[in-house]
Amino acid sequence: MKFTKKVFALLLTAATLFAFAACGGDKPANADTTSPDDLESFTWPEETIPAGETETTGDVNTTETEAPTAEPSSADASAGTTKPADGVTVSSTETTTAAVKVPQTTAELVAYFNEVADRVKTEKPGYTGTHQITIGEPQSSSGLLQTVANFAIPLVPQDEDIIEPVPKGSSEHKWFGAALQPYGARLTPAMVKKITLTEKGNQYILRVDMKDEKRSSLPKNGAEHDHGKVYEVFTYDAIYSNIESFSWFAVIESFAPTYKNSYVIYTIDKATNRVRKAEYMMTMNADIQARLKPFSSFTATCDISQRRVFTIN
Repeated sequence: MKFTKKVFALLLTAATLFAFAACGGDKPANADTTSPDDLESFTWPEETIPAGETETTGDVNTTETEAPTAEPSSADASAGTTKPADGVTVSSTETTTAAVKVPQTTAELVAYFNEVADRVKTEKPGYTGTHQITIGEPQSSSGLLQTVANFAIPLVPQDEDIIEPVPKGSSEHKWFGAALQPYGARLTPAMVKKITLTEKGNQYILRVDMKDEKRSSLPKNGAEHDHGKVYEVFTYDAIYSNIESFSWFAVIESFAPTYKNSYVIYTIDKATNRVRKAEYMMTMNADIQARLKPFSSFTATCDISQRRVFTIN
């Protein structure tokens, strides 16, 4: 997997840096097997998608929430209307003759996000896409290591890769969304910094901005981290299995990720509620501690981002 190969290249580069600097001065967790059927889903009313709907231009409706939010009161429901919860902003740039019921609260939007992500994983449509890993300039307290890093890190390939077309029904769908999980996403309101739904013509634009997440180590199973319930993330085995043959020479003592400013944007067909395009941006700040035998340990901090875009047939 190119994701792991590029990380491996980074670690080997780091090992080389540690060598220059030195010369100068739990049990595996079981996979999360939650069935998509166990997920609380958002059910669209029959009248939500009018027959023969025609495309309009401009933003029709934007629902914007920040977690946590309150659910609509029972009084509002009995009145036959959907009232936005406290903290929810609903804006409109054009007037419609009939109000369309769309997810309003954070809980509803999160459930809808999970539902459409799961459909991709279970229906396995064909898709194409791109994948890019970007590694920022590492920072270290070692001046020599910092100097060598500034030269070596740019040598690690960071070009955008084209994802080979994946046919309908392919097992490669395991990499969509929450990688290697039987579901597309298990987002919860507590994981959300901000979530918005924009109705634009015959599409919905659903964006999720994740809360930052600091972890002291890599997960055995990606779903042990909140980000791993939505994205493809680094795992312990993916990193450490690649450097095992070098253990006599170099040891990665710790790899602590802090996920930050990550987001997902779905473009969804209104008539079918199926994802047509998905953009995943996951960024982290990695605190890496390594040791070149028999020298002492050195530390470095590096920003790493992964952008994946899927265009679904």
